[in-house]
Amino acid sequence: MAVYFIRNSRTCSVKIGKSDNPRQRLSDLQTGNEDPLEIILELPGAEMVEQQLHAYFDGSRIRGEWFKETPELLETMTNLRVASEVYRKYGDAGHGTYAWLSAADSIRDGDKWLKLWLMASGIYTIRGKHA
Repeated sequence: MAVYFIRNSRTCSVKIGKSDNPRQRLSDLQTGNEDPLEIILELPGAEMVEQQLHAYFDGSRIRGEWFKETPELLETMTNLRVASEVYRKYGDAGHGTYAWLSAADSIRDGDKWLKLWLMASGIYTIRGKHA
């Protein structure tokens, strides 16, 4: 299961959803939409991750799973992209902790969703224990 962010290039709105096959989901959405759509981010995650994102960005919700492309949403997507790429590259350091994320405690408060995603995805650990 993956959480995806699909962007409507004309309206600059972003759909935050989940799917086993985000590419197929994009194709399905594109069939009923005259505007070009593109996947801008895919993350490992399940329904809980998607629900947390929806709740976090509720103030920017347009309708359903579509959200305004705000500076906060863009910054969060950038941070999630970096964390996801690092995780895909390094994964578990093999010691029950994710050493590459040792600086996670220094993530500023504005990026608390990053920590939520990392915890919900089972990636973020504290002192060798999953948070």
